[in-house]
Amino acid sequence: MGSRGREFKPRSGQKWRSRGIRNMDIKMIIEEKDNPDSNIKGIVQVINSDPSLKIVVVEDTHMVVKEATTGSIIIHLCPLTDNAVHRFLGKDGSIIQNMIEKLFTSAGLDKLLKKRRELEIVVKVIEKDPSPDEKVSRSQEPDDMTRRKIQKNETFLVDELEPSQLMTYLLQKKCLTPENKSEIEQKIKEALLLNFKDIVDEIEVNVMNETLQKFKTIHDLQEDMKTFLPDSGKSRSERAHNFLTFVFKHDEYVIELENVLRKNNMDHLLEVKGKMEDSKEKNPQEAKLLKEGVLFDCTFKVVLGKEGEKRKRLYDIPFQGPLEDEKIVVAIDFGTTYSGFAYSRTKTPEVIVQKWIPEAGDKEGVSLKAPTSLLLDNKNSFVAFGFNAEQLYKEYAEDEKHESIRFFRNFKMKLLKKETLGSSMEIKDHMGKPLAALEVFSKSLEYMKEMVLEKIQEKYEDLVIKEERIHWIVTVPAIWDEFAKQFMREAAEKASIPSKQLHLALEPECAAVYVLSGAKLKLSGDLSENTVGEQIFVADLGGGTADFSVVEITEKHTLKHLHYASGGDWGGKNVNKEIFDIFESIFGAEVMKKFNDMKAEILQMENDIELKKRDIKTEDKLSFSLLASLSSLCRDVNKKNFKEMIEKSPEYKNDIVYRGGKIIFDASLVNHIFETVVSKIAGHMKSVLAQQPKANDIKTIILVGGFAKSDFVYKYIKKEFSDKEVIVPTDPDLAVLKGAVKFGHLDGIIEMRVCNYTYGIETNRYPLATDPKDKIKYIGDKYQCTQVFEKMVTIWDKVMVNNKVERKFNASTADMTKMKINIYRSKEKNPLFVTDEGCEPFATMIVQMPDTKGGIKRAVTISIEFGKTEIFFSGKDENTGAEMQASMEMIW
Repeated sequence: MGSRGREFKPRSGQKWRSRGIRNMDIKMIIEEKDNPDSNIKGIVQVINSDPSLKIVVVEDTHMVVKEATTGSIIIHLCPLTDNAVHRFLGKDGSIIQNMIEKLFTSAGLDKLLKKRRELEIVVKVIEKDPSPDEKVSRSQEPDDMTRRKIQKNETFLVDELEPSQLMTYLLQKKCLTPENKSEIEQKIKEALLLNFKDIVDEIEVNVMNETLQKFKTIHDLQEDMKTFLPDSGKSRSERAHNFLTFVFKHDEYVIELENVLRKNNMDHLLEVKGKMEDSKEKNPQEAKLLKEGVLFDCTFKVVLGKEGEKRKRLYDIPFQGPLEDEKIVVAIDFGTTYSGFAYSRTKTPEVIVQKWIPEAGDKEGVSLKAPTSLLLDNKNSFVAFGFNAEQLYKEYAEDEKHESIRFFRNFKMKLLKKETLGSSMEIKDHMGKPLAALEVFSKSLEYMKEMVLEKIQEKYEDLVIKEERIHWIVTVPAIWDEFAKQFMREAAEKASIPSKQLHLALEPECAAVYVLSGAKLKLSGDLSENTVGEQIFVADLGGGTADFSVVEITEKHTLKHLHYASGGDWGGKNVNKEIFDIFESIFGAEVMKKFNDMKAEILQMENDIELKKRDIKTEDKLSFSLLASLSSLCRDVNKKNFKEMIEKSPEYKNDIVYRGGKIIFDASLVNHIFETVVSKIAGHMKSVLAQQPKANDIKTIILVGGFAKSDFVYKYIKKEFSDKEVIVPTDPDLAVLKGAVKFGHLDGIIEMRVCNYTYGIETNRYPLATDPKDKIKYIGDKYQCTQVFEKMVTIWDKVMVNNKVERKFNASTADMTKMKINIYRSKEKNPLFVTDEGCEPFATMIVQMPDTKGGIKRAVTISIEFGKTEIFFSGKDENTGAEMQASMEMIW
């Protein structure tokens, strides 16, 4: 048996012992017969690092891998059902043999054998001795204590309690059902195991929480739950695996999980038709009696086929060997408030999100994103980024040394408006001193780039990382202009991210890819046939901006846009601004101006607000610790006590109180603050829907981004769009980041986009009677109408991603060596001239024509791609077909 070109077969007789097997933990020992130090130990790394392989082991063996260690290969297995060990040792050892084969396949058998064509391995399964801690733990379990006492006094109990009467009594009291409770539990477990991989794929945090909800007050589950909640930093499948194997240890949890799955219309995950194995499997024949504790002993001969013979992998989990030609996708989500990065390999596309740990913090400070804050020294050299930048800045400020450093935060918003863009754009630090924006962005990106390369090398320590095989994805807001995208590309290039390996991805598109291909939400399915035609409104609500996309799932399982990307500066930061505006209204502009100059204190309050607003509910009050500096300023500037100022505020005296060292906002005021911000989001969403010819076909709204974590945001949008299903994934703040990694792997996932401008070229043509006289010029030897807007694409046009719009241009003079083509844009559908109201210059395309042979007969064909995230262009010599050197200069 085995895959083509490889054979696993028992070389010596299999020996096993089944009589008396109870539900114990077991050890599976694998060692090479002739070379115990061989590199088959590489399998240990695969087992411990690859959650996908652990899932396969559970599905095949009905046991969970607790750990794998070296010393040969020792795999500690814990059975999940009462008959798991018996099943594992039965079937003539075929389950063990199948497991060994998959382990070696996953580890890259060719690399393990090297020049040898075969090896022999010995596989033993022995009963695992419990550790002293386990013995103590087990001896203290109430169920086990009760069971042992009943067993010890079984004769006495049977004599004293007539069994038939006892059974009748228990049935009447519904303490027992006619079908034995234990058998029910085992059937549920077997059904779950038969569908284990599907459950891992589909189960969400809401199901996990609902399953364990009623047990939280009975059992201490806090530590256990950390391993399968999003904040653990583990991959989605690994968290699901941890949850399921935890549930299997407790029969009452198993029964509750079944109830929750049925309640959530997930009955298909409990189906056993055509899958259930024969539960009446015969016991294995005992060939020879093994020594006590040994359950299975067999020597396998592993034979590799001839060189070059094609192999079929049983399970596609690559060995952690040399990278060879594999691609790694790295995504950087550069946000207004927080930033992060994630990555995955092509062959194992499980998304790994980087954890950020402040040097001054502890594990409670672990986050999957870091503040978008940059710290430089006075010579503009890099000092720190993220949490560490904020911590160091705070320390400098407290020591009154903040003038010796430069601190930047919230600078991404500078790219939102075209009028601030350009190569000369500057960003001010905490002291108001300017620095070139390109420096601020590039230094931040460069730090993240270096960090991600370091983390990839740590994660895949045996890989040879080739930077040219890394595909970089940098996310950008959908509402960013082409000018902002061009600026971000230049910043990335300055940070040494190769332009040819860089792809800018729109944030709401990444979110759509994530929820439709990875989050497994309650849509019609997961990019499968029954979702074709489904239209979805995606709202990416970040700290600075809110971006919106409307997409439809196509028959090719790709996405096409129904509306051009839109949005505004309605992110969560506006809640912070509303709160500070209230403080200014109460304490006065002068107090708040001086408070803003207190660098450490203002940073502390901003971070406090940022944390509080995430978890607040619609019925909650909002409280902040009063900083002593703010209290002192009120006395110094206003000659009044801050408490008195609150109580005498005409607008807020009934909504804000001071108690217990905290400023407390009443729930009604909190709702008003959030509504002020979220109403703008809802208003724009309504205008987008109003422009859709079939708005009723859009039945689902998906909210992602950090601001989407707010309970108020969800409830407000749900109220305003009551006819639609509003969904928030379990980790909305990571949807863009994780989706960006998937976006990098799924080439062509976006099939069509919608133009947000009418683009055209400035050209001349023959005059018409209706042309304005000031446009008619005598050029060369004839009259021509000048400044004509020759349209290439129209606003609202649906453009295929790879579609190219081409135009042919002839040389205007015999000796010209380069051709300049001016490109304009407008929000109008049919502009006639580039001077029309609303028309603006967009870029100048320059095509080099150094060869003047052919004179005015020379021609150039330009191609422009409008359907991609960025606008791309190229030039071609019409006579020779050769690509021509071309460049585009954005007109800032």
